[in-house]
Formats: sequence, structure tokens, C-alpha cells
Amino acid sequence: ENTAFEIRTANPDEVEQPSDARFIKCAVVGLPNVGKSSIVNALVEHKICASSPKPHTTAKNCNGILTVGNTQIVFQDTPGFHIEKTGKISSTMEALHRTLPECDAVMIVADVRGEVGGYVKTLLQAVHRQWAISKRRLQVFLVLTKDDLAQHTTRSSKTIAYVQNLCPGMISKNIIVNGLTGHGTHKIVNHLLQVANPGRWLYKKEWFCDRTD
Repeated sequence: ENTAFEIRTANPDEVEQPSDARFIKCAVVGLPNVGKSSIVNALVEHKICASSPKPHTTAKNCNGILTVGNTQIVFQDTPGFHIEKTGKISSTMEALHRTLPECDAVMIVADVRGEVGGYVKTLLQAVHRQWAISKRRLQVFLVLTKDDLAQHTTRSSKTIAYVQNLCPGMISKNIIVNGLTGHGTHKIVNHLLQVANPGRWLYKKEWFCDRTD
């Protein structure tokens, strides 16, 4: 079902700015069906991004907005990363290349039950290239999702070790959240509040999405 909506234009001149305003834009990236959209919905406490057990539910970028105190965080949900079977650069790779230079932070979401390597490696290498281009100013952190926070401890450790070995120095923080309930997402907010830089807000503080139905 297609729903008509309008994109809200980001215009700092039309937004009431606190004197000590801080701002950070965070790209949310990962393979298909790892829970990116569910995490964004939990972070802004509204269902703004389509989520489904089926892969490739997120067809286009969607911005979630969370304003806490003097800090505004914009989460840019992206389509699940994959490579065409022909080996050609997919539209999701192109979207990644467009999105990352516009962001201050990157949240890499991975399902702790999944296997590392393959597409995960390609995704990490793409983020690492942008991190290097930014001269390490890009804040990159890893979010591992799992259904039960008390399980999969060994797999979590292996995934974290794999990422650290592949991209040494890139990951600033590892966060584990419950992919079903959203439990633990407050750790994501706290981390971004800590690393946000002084900057003007793009959206009104009561907005939680950059589009309106």
C-alpha cells in the first residue's frame, strides 16, 4: 500500500534554537532484516519506519528525529545493504556512499545470530573508507541486536573481535540491545549525546520524523 507523504524541509532559520544548541546526524546501516528500522522506531518512540521480518522493507531513506535537552539527534535509516548477484554496485551501496559524507556518526547494526564475513565485511570496509576520509572524525559504533540479552554472549564477543580486527580503531563503542523490545536503546541515545557537537538544529523540537502523511 502506497501512502502519500510530504518531506519536511530542514531549515534552521525557521527553528527556535537554544543558545547552546548541539546537533548530530547518525546514519543507521546494516544488512537486510537485522532490525535497523525497529531500533529507529524505538529511539524516537514512534513507528516512522516500516519494519517487517521480510528483507528490504526499507526502500528509501527516512529520518527519525529525537531532541533531548539542547541536543538534536537525527537518525537516517537506510535500506539493507547488499551486493547484486552480478557483482555490480547495488543501489544500496550507492545510497551508502551518498549518505555517509552527510553524517557525523554511523551506527552499524548487526544481528548477533548472523555470520560475519561476506556482505558484512564489504559493508564494514565501505564505512572504514569514509571514516578514513573524514580523518577519523566520523563517530562509528556497533549495535548488536539479539532477542535475549542474556544469550549469545560468545557470539557477541566473536562479532566484536571480528570488527575490531578488520577495522582497528574505528569502533568507538559497542552496544547490545534487544531487537524485539528495544531494551537498551537508551545507551545509543546517551552515546550520541556525549559525542554531539555544537550545531544548529534542523527541525522543530516536537518533530519526530522528517515527513508527514
